This record gives sequence, C-alpha cells and structure tokens, in this order.
Amino acid sequence: MKKKIADQLYMQSYIFRYIPFYALLKIILVVVTSLLDIFLFTYSFKFAIDAVEAGKGFFEILPFFAVAGALSILTVFLRKWVDCQYFPICRERLAQKMKMHLMEKASAVDLACYDQPEYYDTLIMANQNADTNALNIFHTHVELLGQVVSISGFVTILLSLDALGVVFAVVSLVMGLFTNAVFNRLQLKCELELAPLYRKRDYTGRIFFLPDYAKELRMSRIKLPLTAYFKTSIREIVDTNQKYDMRFLALRLLNFFTTVFLTDAVYMAILVYRIVVRKTLSVGDFTALYLCMDKLSYWLPNLMETLTNVQKHSLHTELFQKFENYQNTVKDEGQVMPDTEAAEIEINNLSFRYPGTDHSVLKDIDLHIRSGEKIAIVGYNGSGKSTLVKLLMRFYDPDRGEIKMQGRNIREYRLTPYRKQIGAVFQDYCTYACSVAENVSMDTKPDEEQVWHALKKSGLAERIGRTEHGTASQLGRELYEDGLILSGGEAHKIALSRAFYHDCRFVILDEPSAALDPISEYSFYESVRENFRNATVIFISHRLSSTRGADRIYMMSNGEIIEQGTHDELMKQNGAYAASFRLQAEKYVTE
Repeated sequence: MKKKIADQLYMQSYIFRYIPFYALLKIILVVVTSLLDIFLFTYSFKFAIDAVEAGKGFFEILPFFAVAGALSILTVFLRKWVDCQYFPICRERLAQKMKMHLMEKASAVDLACYDQPEYYDTLIMANQNADTNALNIFHTHVELLGQVVSISGFVTILLSLDALGVVFAVVSLVMGLFTNAVFNRLQLKCELELAPLYRKRDYTGRIFFLPDYAKELRMSRIKLPLTAYFKTSIREIVDTNQKYDMRFLALRLLNFFTTVFLTDAVYMAILVYRIVVRKTLSVGDFTALYLCMDKLSYWLPNLMETLTNVQKHSLHTELFQKFENYQNTVKDEGQVMPDTEAAEIEINNLSFRYPGTDHSVLKDIDLHIRSGEKIAIVGYNGSGKSTLVKLLMRFYDPDRGEIKMQGRNIREYRLTPYRKQIGAVFQDYCTYACSVAENVSMDTKPDEEQVWHALKKSGLAERIGRTEHGTASQLGRELYEDGLILSGGEAHKIALSRAFYHDCRFVILDEPSAALDPISEYSFYESVRENFRNATVIFISHRLSSTRGADRIYMMSNGEIIEQGTHDELMKQNGAYAASFRLQAEKYVTE
C-alpha cells in the first residue's frame, strides 16, 4: 500500500510541477467549501434556533449569516471560474508538457523494449492518457481531502453533542468498507472473466471498419464466421454478467442496510425518542444531530467510493512508474566524439541473442570492413543480417565480442554523435505526416537545395516537381486533406533520399531496392556508388543481382558468415552464394 501511495503521489507531482497555481487553488477551494458545508448546513441551524430561543433579534443574527453567505457566494464563483475557465487552459498546458516529456523518454528507450511484449504493453499503457490519469489521480486525492475535512467536522459536532452518533457513524463506515471490499473483489473477478470476451467482441466488431480488411471482406465470405464469433462473444458477455448479478444485488442491499438505513432510520428514531419522550435534547441540538448524520450518510459512501477509485488508480501509476524508472541497457557512457573520416569497421568474435530468448542470432562473427569499402551482406530471412546492422548502430550491445570503429570500441563514442554519423535506410522505413522536405531531412529546418539534390539522386525530383507546393507538400491525408499520396515505390524513394541528403561517411542500406523496379534499382545503385564514393557502405540485400558491384560480399546463414569474397570469387567457389545467385537469375530470366 505504501508503494502504491508513493507511486500516485509521484504521478500527481507533475500537476504541481506544470500547473502549480491550479493545484493550490483547487486544494484551498475544496477545504473552504467543506468547512462552509459543515457550518452552513449543520451548525448554522443550531445557532439560529438557539439564538431565537434565547430571545435574540433578527438584526443580531443577520451579520453572522451575511458573512457566511458572502463567503459561500465567493467560493462558488471561484470554483466555477477555476473549473470552467482556468482548468481547460491548465489541462492543455499539462498535456503538452507531459506528452513532450514522455515522447522524449520513449524515443530514447532501448530498442529491446519493442521486442518484449510485456514491456511494450507497459510502455503503451503508461503513455495512454497519462496527463488525464495524472489529473484524475489529483482530483481524486483532492476529493478525498474534502471528504475527510467534511467528515471530521461532522464527527466533531457529533462528539460535542452526542457520542452515540459517533458509534453509529463508525459502525456504518466499517460495515460499508467491508461490503465495498467484498464487492470490489467480486467485481474484479467478473472483469477478469469479461476481459477476453470484450477483446473478442471488439476485434470482430472492429475489422469491418478498417481499410486493411476492406478488399478481402468484399471478395470473400469471411464475414460469416466473423459475425458468428461476434454473436457468440455477446452471448458469453451476457451470461457472465447474469452469473454475477444476484451476488452484486445482495452486496448492494447489505451495504444499504449497514450504512444508509442504520444512520437515516435507526439513529433518527433514537433522536426522535429522546426529544419527544425523554425530552433530553433541545430543538437546536436535535436539528444539528439530524443534519450531521444526514450529511454523514451522504459522505461516508462517497468516501468509500473515493477510496475504491484511489485503489483503481494504482494499476496505472505502477505501470507509469515502471516506465519512468526504466534504465537503458545500452549506456551512453562514451566520451569520444567520432571523426568525419570514412569508417573502418572491425568486428571480433561477435555473438548476440535477443533479450528473453535462448537462441543465438549471431555466433562468433568476425568481419573487417576497410575505410571506403562497399560491402554487401546477403542471406535468407533469419540469417542475422539485420541484427548485425542493429548492433552496428548500437540499438543493442553484443553478449560477447566487440565492434570497433577507427580502432576504438564503439561504446567509447558518445552515443548520439555516433549514431548521427550513420546514414541508415531501414527495410521497414516510415514516412511521416510532415512536408516532403522534412521527411527527407528528418529535421525542422531542411536545406532546400540539399533536399532537391537528394530527390534527384533517388529519382523522385520530377514527381515532386509536378506538385503545386513542391517540397513543401505534406505527405498523407491523416492531417491534411490535400496531402500528397505516394505509391509504395515513391515512398521508398523518400526513404532513400534521406541517405543522399546527409553527408555521412558510414551508410547502411537495409534492402534498399526491395520496392524498386529493375531500371530504378540499377539507377539507384549507380547513384550510391557515385555519391558515396568516399564513404563506407553496407548493403543488406536478398536480391543478389544488386551485389555484383560490391567490393566484398558476406554470405550469412543461421547467424554465421559462411562465405566471403567478391562476386566472381564466390561464383568460382560454387557454394551457397553461387547456388542462390543462379536460382534468382534463372527465375528472373524465365520471367
């Protein structure tokens, strides 16, 4: 419990950090409102009745109520202004600050996080509506503060007038907490049973509205089993709810009799007996006690509900804290700045397996890439090619062995400058809802001349030149109705333009020609050789026709380098590379 409270206090610390004045106002107003509630709706009636019985005049009582009324009106006005005018501004300010903080954090976590479903789920859930959840936690705690102040005030009045009322209030609170705890445990059990059923229902109901499935839904009868699954999931949800309905009803009735009935009926009967039969209570005391217990019968269930909400917030805060406390395994502890010379790479006895797995993806890799060389790494899917590239970019650190650049272990270099000197085009590249220029430069202040040069080298300049806004054209229709829609090959050329835009001395191209037609592929490789003449270039490729011009080719299989040499040397060896090349060439000629 102590840790859960600490996690919630940590999360709502963002409220005090980014919108402190709002937080302070909210706390002050809820305390003042609670105190006024105690005075105006309980003690004031006793004060007025006692004053009348004592023979005081109207104008003797009036100032007392005038001050209280003025304070109440001022408080209501301030609460309306804070909630309706000031809060929306503060909410947006908090959202901006928190989202920027979380985006910065997410962009820096290890790539390994995305390979681990458990942590990836944590990352997603921690960031979903984090600002809203922080506000909900803060408002719940403020509400709890107001309830504690109110209940404490009413209990104090009860103690001063009738200790028996406190006994009823305590019994009501304890029984209410007990029945609520049982109810919450049963509700959690029900929710756990319903969760997979809701997931099944939502899946089958969602895909009818997603573009990814639109063509197949219209070309097949797959909608029949999907709708059957949907109907089954609805029936199972109804059956599960019905299974718990009677138990929920019984607990709600028990909660009612041990809280509302005990205080509103039983205790009120005792008070009526004491004022009518025993005549041991004054009218003012009776009124104050009645109103106190009436208020407690309202506030005690609210307190229980708020405590339940506090408990519910714990799951999200635990995930958020786990995300916040994550420490990267790829440490940025290097002190050396990389130079601008073409990279010379040495890989010695390199082995690696992904976190949480037992299978080694790379096994004892030895590789030497000379400065300015153009090498190709080839092999079938799962051979370890892309993993080797990830280690070169320090997305992961190896389990054994080392990678050196210019004679230094790459861990000795400062991480961000080291990565910036690598021009990388990934197989699973992305385009963004930004301008063409921003997509090419991957920055907010692109050099227009460099952008056009990069587009020419990738073969996309003519297409962009025909658009109304040129490199200022926005990509996609997600944010802009007139956004530019590119074909798959054109989008791939945007990604290739990034490699040409930056003057890097170390370039990694992962399946760079996968989406290109043969003519575009030939032009691309010619452009790479021309424009990266002084750079070290690594090609990762399945299409062996693109590797012929490489200075050296490395053939990988099952995480090991099984062959290396020039194209002609490997063809003479007549091994795995030669067999793969002939198979691809034969198929290509046949087509």
